[in-house]
Amino acid sequence: MFTGIIFSSLFLTSGALSAAIFGRDEGCRNFPTNGVGNTSDYFTLWAVYDNPADGGEVPLAMSTFGTSANVETTFLAPAEHSGVTLGILFHLNNTGLVGIQYPDGNDHSALWVSQSTEQGGPLPFSPAKDDNLAGMAEDYCEVVSTDPEGSPFPGPLLAGEGTADGWSLCNRTDNAVYQGVVLNAAEYSEDYGYDFATCKSVHVFLRSST
Repeated sequence: MFTGIIFSSLFLTSGALSAAIFGRDEGCRNFPTNGVGNTSDYFTLWAVYDNPADGGEVPLAMSTFGTSANVETTFLAPAEHSGVTLGILFHLNNTGLVGIQYPDGNDHSALWVSQSTEQGGPLPFSPAKDDNLAGMAEDYCEVVSTDPEGSPFPGPLLAGEGTADGWSLCNRTDNAVYQGVVLNAAEYSEDYGYDFATCKSVHVFLRSST
């Protein structure tokens, strides 16, 4: 069974692409009217390239950049270019991003909690310590479009560290086949293992799993 799910009334805005859920705190402070910190439903995360010439929509997952699932840290990355993936479903809990690991043989799904994303670095997750999700970084937000003309994106956006516009997909320096999601990519992204020369600007959006 999944734990830590918060249910509340639907939050609707004019021109919004989808319904969202009330619940704002520090992770949404830059989005006082259209930021959502809690979601009742699970969602998948996707990246869409800002330049259509670079590609289209890319499904994202919690990934290991390796061949083993026995790890203490996972990263948000393209599901098809990141080694072993541990899960593709997420929800927001008090502006913390919670990842749901694939069920094991006993139908038990472990929870992973977001850690802070540093400038030029990836979006990491660590195993949840308890059902209260202790140690989770509350730095993320669902941003719902309020543009009366409609949003150019397929769904509400994921913001990290107060911005929804800073994401990129970048190749790993240790294995160019692998890619990861990076916030505000720069030359020093190589300190985190990402090749800045390969980074392409994207927006990350939420897609309901129901």
